Amino acid sequence: MSLSEDILKELESLAREKKIRHYRDYVSASLFSKAENYKAIEQHIEEKLGKLSGEGEVIAIKIDSGKVIDTGKESFLILRGRIFEYYQYKEMVSLFLRLYHIKDRVTERDWIALYIDENPSTPWWSENR
Repeated sequence: MSLSEDILKELESLAREKKIRHYRDYVSASLFSKAENYKAIEQHIEEKLGKLSGEGEVIAIKIDSGKVIDTGKESFLILRGRIFEYYQYKEMVSLFLRLYHIKDRVTERDWIALYIDENPSTPWWSENR
């Protein structure tokens, strides 16, 4: 099981919807949840990556605002968010996680979106192999 699949399984109780996609060795995952679950999801990711940090590198970034522009049109606001990168040195895995609190500009509805992209064999450190 991939790290992405582990994270989604662990957050399953908070998910309104979740998807996992595979293409060759790559994994993309998404989870959607109620806005009030932001802190719980953020904390879970921080704890999970904190446990893994001894095996590689973690980069954590906070976002205080943003927007989603789809096909040239601003469709959603990002009210807050986090971006995490994780690089596991031994297995040469890279994980890119984005956690967003999103608000629809038209309906005013808000929700949490977690997007994960995982490369299980990144060439980043290939000269070491």
